[in-house]
Amino acid sequence: MQPVNCPFGPGLVGIISGDLARYHEFNTSLLTLLVPKGTTWKWVRGNGIAANRNLVAKDLEPEHEWLWFMDDDHQFEPDILMKLLSRDKDIVQPLTVTRKPPFRAYAYYWNQEKGMY
Repeated sequence: MQPVNCPFGPGLVGIISGDLARYHEFNTSLLTLLVPKGTTWKWVRGNGIAANRNLVAKDLEPEHEWLWFMDDDHQFEPDILMKLLSRDKDIVQPLTVTRKPPFRAYAYYWNQEKGMY
């Protein structure tokens, strides 16, 4: 990660992976990622995706202004985090689609009658 001067405060980059990072493209992307000065990171490994995200969130400090989760099977441009932060939103969530055609979105809605998503 490359710390840069920018209008955004520091945050925490949470990296979630299996026992080993799976793709060298991810590691290359991470090495060139531009982050606000003071940003820290935590890499959590294991098969419990939700538990791993909770472990990262436990490391949030008062000086952290944001939290960004990144899984180890992604490739991204160095300025992706700066673009996300510039949206000035409380939450920015990607649209996730299935791996095979017709690439349907994983989208859930609250069903009041059933009391579930």
